[in-house]
Amino acid sequence: MVDLSFEEIVEKVIIEKKIPRWKLLELIEKKKEELGGLITDKSAAMLVAKELGLNLFDRFVSEGKIDINKLKPGMRNVTLIGRVLHIFPIREFTIDNRKNEVVSLILGDETGEIRVVFWNSNHIKLIKEGEIKRNDILRIIGADVREGRDGNAEVHVGSKGKIVVNPEDVDSEKIPKVSGKRLKIEELRANMYNIVLRGIIKKKSSLTSFEKGEKQGKLLTAILGDETGEIRVVFWNEKAEEAEKLNEGNIVELEGVYTRSGRMESLEVHVDSESIIRVLQPEDVDEKLLASASAPKLQFTLIGDLAAGVKTPYVNVKGIVSRIESLREFVRGDGSIGKRLVFMLSDEDGNAVRVVAWDNEAERLSNISEGDIIQILHGYARKGISGDLEIHISKLSTTEILGKKDLAPPVQIQRPIHIADFRRVKLKDVNENERVEIRASVVYFFDRPLLYNACPDCFKKVELRDDKWFCSNCGREVNSPVQRLTLTCIIDDGSDTIVAKCWDDVAVKLLDLKIRLDQITRDELLSRLDEITGKDFIFRGTITYNEVSDRLELNVLDVEQVDPIIEAEKLINKVKKIL
Repeated sequence: MVDLSFEEIVEKVIIEKKIPRWKLLELIEKKKEELGGLITDKSAAMLVAKELGLNLFDRFVSEGKIDINKLKPGMRNVTLIGRVLHIFPIREFTIDNRKNEVVSLILGDETGEIRVVFWNSNHIKLIKEGEIKRNDILRIIGADVREGRDGNAEVHVGSKGKIVVNPEDVDSEKIPKVSGKRLKIEELRANMYNIVLRGIIKKKSSLTSFEKGEKQGKLLTAILGDETGEIRVVFWNEKAEEAEKLNEGNIVELEGVYTRSGRMESLEVHVDSESIIRVLQPEDVDEKLLASASAPKLQFTLIGDLAAGVKTPYVNVKGIVSRIESLREFVRGDGSIGKRLVFMLSDEDGNAVRVVAWDNEAERLSNISEGDIIQILHGYARKGISGDLEIHISKLSTTEILGKKDLAPPVQIQRPIHIADFRRVKLKDVNENERVEIRASVVYFFDRPLLYNACPDCFKKVELRDDKWFCSNCGREVNSPVQRLTLTCIIDDGSDTIVAKCWDDVAVKLLDLKIRLDQITRDELLSRLDEITGKDFIFRGTITYNEVSDRLELNVLDVEQVDPIIEAEKLINKVKKIL
């Protein structure tokens, strides 16, 4: 049963253990939370099934070495031999207030490559102390194979597993050595390792220090370009310090780097301690790369097209400033003062996008006024709390005021919800970044805190410390937190189910509340949840991908009760079109 899908596992457990679907899904969510969100829905479902007395794991026992290309999720107690191709930084996570560590590496043999994850502190110590290095040969005994977040097989080594470094009985010459693959930017895909990349530094940020738990680190980002495209590059720690010495326009070769999916599922190149940075001279590279150093014709994304999603996180946009919020200051966790400016950028068709400028750019743009025409180059596109894209002016961005336009008649600032913007579909047919309309029943509400006080800047939950509100995300004290309501539920339209998330006004509309949020109690909320569970609604929103749960979700932007007359008219019109 190695290849059972998530839904097949759920169905089998429901049938054999006579457990309601909503209850099983709740147990799966709790299992993921117990493990710090480090496993997929499928793996969590298999663990829950096992705890309920239904073992879905196939027990493959290897009597000898298994080739990497033959490893499948569900195999247990396997032995494999391979060469260390790349070692990732050690990660920390907390479960039940206990700090833990996990580290992964890429192992390769003559048949392929696979990610290997070490959970045991003794195994992690081998990497910390330099006893396991890139190019070493490892024999791993007693490991399990699971499905990773990207859907591919990965090897997990726990306390029962054994690791032999550079075993004497293995002919290392038969195992391919680490060799970088020189690629163009357009050839890059997610989860590539030991890449050699040449390009020109188009933009570079300043060096940034950060703290994560008890560890400190350094970070620098840049945009690298060649004749085939541009990509964001992230330099870490000592490589960030090395990259700080680079200048925009430098031709560089990055060896031993890897790719991963960043925000918005966009591709990024990461440069860590395993990587090498070289500055090249013009005579060392071909003419095509040199030609890309000249400024290409700028490609702009229309504001009206942003709702459909973007292929790269960096976009060029221009439009008219149609509303401005005042410049605000905030205190970061390190005590430094940050600045933020928010404004709406619109086009002449009434499409608008929220723009957020930070620090120096916020200060520089603080004198803009409504009607200014602004051009933003390399704006960072990311999803806001509503699920819609917004543009952040980052350290890699460039802004320019091009002129002035009369705003009469007024430009519409925030587009209202137009039904025509949403396509009525079945859940089984939805795709990421679509704006959809779904008629479905609410079948389950997750039992989590619904009402909470939030930071007015980032909308994250604030904590009460010594009678003062504190935002951990912004790292500062909050004088006047805002009341927020969030609902997470599962909806079912008969073809499939999906997790739907509603915030604030949309949640109020779903619950049909007639009083202010600060006047309702948690018990009253839970009572309203019971009343609407099982009822049909029309949900309109954006389909998004959740990296942690590895599934599609619906960010609900509008909801209304089902009107039988309107639904009947839609059905009649649909039949007429068919006839």
